[in-house]
Amino acid sequence: MKKSIINETTYNITINVGTGIPTSGYQLINIFEKALKHKIEVISSPEKLRKIDVPFLYACNEKIKKVLKWNPTISLEKGIASLINNQNA
Repeated sequence: MKKSIINETTYNITINVGTGIPTSGYQLINIFEKALKHKIEVISSPEKLRKIDVPFLYACNEKIKKVLKWNPTISLEKGIASLINNQNA
């Protein structure tokens, strides 16, 4: 019998799913370029950057580790490559 992860503790909560490793937008672009096997044209507008913009994206995964006993087992690079390969299959 399968055990449900939805119960009074986990019902209606928000949980981040991520590596827990800060990643910049440019790092993400490089990861996608490798997976897609072609260059991505980036058009940036430094004048549109705001003081609150952060250089790295970060999904804190402490809650999912604690509540669901989950840990990431696939790197961001492998996950994105797998997603793209499955879309192209």
